[in-house]
Amino acid sequence: GIRVFLISGHHDTPKSREEGMSPLAVYGQSGYVTYFQETSQITSAALSVKGLKVVVSGISYNPTLSGDADPLKGMKPARFGDVNVLMLHYPIQGFEGYYGHEPTVQPESLPNKLQLVAAGHLHKHQRSRIRGIQVIYPGSTERVNFQEEEEEKGFVWLEMDKAGVTSQSFIKTPARRLQTLEFRLPREGNINSLLKAELLRLEDPELVLRLKLRGTVDAKRLATYRRSEILALTQDRFFTLFPDEREMEIETAGPVEPLPRTTPMEEVRRYFQERLKGAGEEEKPMILEALQLCERRLQEAGAW
Repeated sequence: GIRVFLISGHHDTPKSREEGMSPLAVYGQSGYVTYFQETSQITSAALSVKGLKVVVSGISYNPTLSGDADPLKGMKPARFGDVNVLMLHYPIQGFEGYYGHEPTVQPESLPNKLQLVAAGHLHKHQRSRIRGIQVIYPGSTERVNFQEEEEEKGFVWLEMDKAGVTSQSFIKTPARRLQTLEFRLPREGNINSLLKAELLRLEDPELVLRLKLRGTVDAKRLATYRRSEILALTQDRFFTLFPDEREMEIETAGPVEPLPRTTPMEEVRRYFQERLKGAGEEEKPMILEALQLCERRLQEAGAW
């Protein structure tokens, strides 16, 4: 007896006719759900609930819109009832989240007579009231990047009448933990030994851990850091580990001299010349033959 309404978003809307239909269309064609497939206009479905005419409308994400477009500009549902809900999957100006250069709904474009806008795309649960319309992002049910480490995940349960939303609750659901460990590179001691102790303290087979290595280290101390050992240690102790070494700096004794300009052919000849220097009389013909074979293969491949 539960009516289900679907719209498609960024990841389940085909970007061209060649890509076929949204996978959500399978559910829409089954007759068990109502799928608002249109991306260029708002479509609606009406139902009666306890004597009230409820109109649920929706518009799926349109991947062909330019980044400065307003997806709802000039649009409104073709019909309204006693209770009116609009579903969309776009950022709405004024809400918190990463927009980038993408179509964004302006507050003034939300149609009048709505009691609720149920919005998707932004992963953080948030809500606001715009011109008397309750606008709610339930947020994602999983954490998808490390910017969401501290965000609680779940869904929204609400009740409505003709006046609007009468009650609403955010129901938390379990989501995989994401955590960042910032490890300051030590001036003394074995880096791997100290790092392993820190990692073992956080051991959790369900945790996605990002390891950020920070600081300056000299070449001698760097020799005590082996990423392969760290990955082997954590393989069964964490769900996964992401080493981030972008903020690790290596001290050098002096300016690094640029390598001489060279070519693959020159390097091959240099290698075989070194081999010839220490070769006996019996080995030299074989080394020269190998050199000729390598030169021929390089020439065939277009090297010089």
